Amino acid sequence: MMEPLTPMLAVAAEPFDSPDYLFEIKWDGIRGLALVQQRSWRLWGRGETEYAERYPELDVLQQLPPGTILDGELVRLRGGKADFAAVLRRHQLTGSRKIRWAAQHEPVTYVVFDLLQIRGRSLIRQTLRDRRRRLEELLSTASTECLLFSQGVEQTGQSFFDHVVAQGHEGVMAKRLDSRYLPGKRAASWRKIKPRQQVVCVVIGYRSNRHGGHELAPAGCTQGRGAPLCWRGRSRTDRSALAASCSPAGPVRLRPAHRPLRANSLLGPSGHLLPGQVFRLDRRRSPAVSVLPAALIRPRTGRDGHRG
Repeated sequence: MMEPLTPMLAVAAEPFDSPDYLFEIKWDGIRGLALVQQRSWRLWGRGETEYAERYPELDVLQQLPPGTILDGELVRLRGGKADFAAVLRRHQLTGSRKIRWAAQHEPVTYVVFDLLQIRGRSLIRQTLRDRRRRLEELLSTASTECLLFSQGVEQTGQSFFDHVVAQGHEGVMAKRLDSRYLPGKRAASWRKIKPRQQVVCVVIGYRSNRHGGHELAPAGCTQGRGAPLCWRGRSRTDRSALAASCSPAGPVRLRPAHRPLRANSLLGPSGHLLPGQVFRLDRRRSPAVSVLPAALIRPRTGRDGHRG
């Protein structure tokens, strides 16, 4: 029997249309693989940590044939949307009494999007289209609200993304319909598409790393004009990109994200100070800046000759 498997992972992408792809909601929850055995069941995550004892309501998995392996997301649904904070609180519960109470009053939903094995027979070499067809048929036999088949659309990825984001979901997953399941691997046949937010920041410094690249230190005002600069994360770039944008002018001390960066904190022994270069940074939902921007915004100069 093929266990334990580890989840297949996706690469980041932008919205697109394609008849070769399935587009489904990216559920904001906790990834979990489930195995149905003869008289029991298992549930585990990326690090193969066992989750079954945390979610006794998923005992309904035993309605499925022994030898079944599913891949999906554990979510707490509120108004049709996944509430990540709620499922995280549930996931971190300890003590059998609290867990039993939560299972009854705050049950999770296991949103299933892939079928990896059925009755002991591996399906990972079959196409996603075939696996999902069999999965939908399988879940139609389970009479429970705790197991939910993840619906999707084909072809119209961009309009689906706009619709999903407008409803408040985390984003969209795009998967090639002819793709095989690759346990534990990150593959371009699966793509995760999330909305971006743009934040205007000044890059105050950088730090070199052992791989020959640099980590930029962007800072921005989060409370309006005149507020102290706050560190907004890190953005990695190579030497050529850094040299093309700006040049070092002295040292800088980097402060933690929750501490304001004031003028007197810009002197210190570590890193290099940059001369006030302002960038528009693309940010995902992560607190760290993950993409180096292409557009450089020139600092404005006021009537008094100072940058505004």
